[in-house]
Amino acid sequence: MKTLPLVGKRRSVAIKHTLLVLLLCAALGRAQTSPASLNGSLDVSRGDLNGVIGSTVAASVSIPVGDKMGLQTDAFYTHVSNQDLVGLAAQYHWDFADGFRINSIVAEIEQKYFNASETGISGSFRLTWFTITAATGLERFRFNENSLLSNSNKRSVFGTMAFTFYPSDKFAISLEGSQRFGNRFGVVKVEYQTPQPGLSIFAEAAKGQWGYNHTLFGLRYYFGARKRLNLRQQQDSDPYVLRNLFYAIGNYVADFNQHAAAHNGMPSNSYTGYYTLTPLGGPSLGPILPVSE
Repeated sequence: MKTLPLVGKRRSVAIKHTLLVLLLCAALGRAQTSPASLNGSLDVSRGDLNGVIGSTVAASVSIPVGDKMGLQTDAFYTHVSNQDLVGLAAQYHWDFADGFRINSIVAEIEQKYFNASETGISGSFRLTWFTITAATGLERFRFNENSLLSNSNKRSVFGTMAFTFYPSDKFAISLEGSQRFGNRFGVVKVEYQTPQPGLSIFAEAAKGQWGYNHTLFGLRYYFGARKRLNLRQQQDSDPYVLRNLFYAIGNYVADFNQHAAAHNGMPSNSYTGYYTLTPLGGPSLGPILPVSE
């Protein structure tokens, strides 16, 4: 399978890396005056992303800002289908009433040929044994400005609904449904807190349009005050938005490659590796068409 070469240099991610460093330094600076306020997580996962094995490292740091507000920064790196993707996100939350939280969200993931970003809000209702979360906002998928697909960029409104149930204070089951870049997908997540303090194991499975699916397994370590899993997720951390954006990219690229196959008169499974783009014109590049209309 051929991937699309770039014309010129790819856009640098140095600004985003600098932003992450500044945010993390701010978090650590705050933690020096209030050590118990600092909390976060680090996880590693590996799995089958629609027939392609991928590995991911993700990190999150959260600090309170006043009595009812907080800042969370997320970082993300994954290697899949011979491609590297790097992501950064920031969330600012406000606990405006008992059990109710509102978040503002900014996130972006970049790959060699494209980047995807989102800006939005989310709201959650949290009780001891379950959490309901809804999110919406604007999202953009943009090819590198020097690439031959730069006229196939996409902007849309996204929506996500999630329900998390805690059968016990050490076990979580989540069901999520999303509409992203015009495509729908669902995710099932389970997580178990082991007897080792701070350490949990988790698994995810997803199914989307255009043949997209994945199955992941991983380990997650939480740092900060010792808490049961339900309290960690409800009091300390906000939903990790970069993973959903990553899955949306996979589903959208699957959509793109399916349209490429149809345009070239080839079977729908001709192009595999759903985090690798295929030019719509085939090996000769040919005409570049809009993606799904």
